[in-house]
Amino acid sequence: MTYKNKGKEIVSAEGIFLRTSKTGASHVFEFLGAGVVNLPVSQFIKETEISDMDSGECTVFIPRWLAESRGMKYSDYAMDDEEDEGG
Repeated sequence: MTYKNKGKEIVSAEGIFLRTSKTGASHVFEFLGAGVVNLPVSQFIKETEISDMDSGECTVFIPRWLAESRGMKYSDYAMDDEEDEGG
């Protein structure tokens, strides 16, 4: 999958995956403090990491502006050289 918007202002946020939209263009998550949030797949910087398949606990990697606009709590994320080059 190719991801768009590979800016340097990338953050990670931990939440719970709830579902994929009917069109597949977005995923719905629940984040502590932000509640239920719909995130467009086109804004994901890399694959969502699901740490617990049973509970849906996961980490998403998105642009800082998107996390801030959705009121999400996040951590800075530094892509390694391989990710930064699209590998």
